[in-house]
This record gives sequence, structure tokens and C-alpha cells, in this order.
Amino acid sequence: MSESVTGPSEGVTGVEAGDHPGPASRRGVVGHVRDGVQIARWDVEAVERVSRDPRALVHGACFMVVATFLSGVPLLLGTEPDAPTWPFAVFGLVIAAAGQLAISALATGVIHGAARLLFGASGRYVSLLRVLWVGSIVLWVGAVPLVGGLVGGVLYLLVTLVAVSELEGVERLQALVLVIGLRALVLLAGLLMA
Repeated sequence: MSESVTGPSEGVTGVEAGDHPGPASRRGVVGHVRDGVQIARWDVEAVERVSRDPRALVHGACFMVVATFLSGVPLLLGTEPDAPTWPFAVFGLVIAAAGQLAISALATGVIHGAARLLFGASGRYVSLLRVLWVGSIVLWVGAVPLVGGLVGGVLYLLVTLVAVSELEGVERLQALVLVIGLRALVLLAGLLMA
């Protein structure tokens, strides 16, 4: 079987998608930090490179954990009213980081499945997860008081939009409808559960 390395938006799966060792798989953490910034700038080449890189999943998961910890800096510093003691704050952040990874993996699966169901998308779940986790570097701005969470959330929404568009092989407008629609459903569910 010949291995073709085509763009992920063309719907290639398995070994053909580039999950074998190559130049992209030799990227280290610093390279993936750069990739995360490039993804936030809608760099399609960075999206494709990260989608094929097996190491991107581990590095991206670490980026997501760092984002969770950065958003919890006020808890660790005790600047929040009724902040827990330091050991309890750290324990809470560890649990939050694990939960964030699980929720993110689940949400990526929902986006991937909805793109396939609604728009006949042809991408791969793990490729999308790699890009979204490496692109989660934009969530690091959550450490900035007051506006960091909002800015990071908007930037991550844009990262999700470009990742879905490029990797699932759907039009940008379709990706926008999908991403915004699913976010709205999550917010609605949260309101109904409150």
C-alpha cells in the first residue's frame, strides 16, 4: 500500500493521513508553542502540520493543563474572596485540569460527529483534537485579570473555527454555524440546569 500524504481536508485516513514519523513528528514543545500561535493566526500550514504530528496530542494536552492552571492563579495567590487554602486550591486545579481535558475531548467528538452528520465532513477526530489542544495556547491569556477569560474564549472559538473548516473539509460558513450553534446549545443547557 503506498502512503500518500495529502491535506487533512481531503479526508485521508489511517496511515495515509501522516501518522507515521516524519519531519513534523520531531517538533518539540517550543515548536508546538509556535504552531499554537500560528494556528491562532489562521495559518493553514500549521493546522495541517499539527494535525499529522503524533506528539502534538501530548504537548497540546499539556498546553490545556497550563491554561487551566493559569486561569486559577487568583486561587493560588489567595486574591479571591473565600479562596481555599493553598493545598486545596492546587488539588482543585488538578481536578479541574483533568476535567477540562475530558470535556474538551468530548466536545471535540461532538463537533466532529456533528460535522460528519450535518455536512458530510471527512476529517479525523484525532487530527482535530491535536490542533484544538495545541491551539489552546490562546487560553493562556486567561491569566490576565478581568478580560483574559473573555479574550481567550473568543480566540479559542476562532481556533476551533479554522480547525473544523480545514480538517473536516467544510466551508468556513458551515464551520461557523456548527461551532456557534454547538456553543449556544451548551450555554442553553447550562442555563436550564441552573
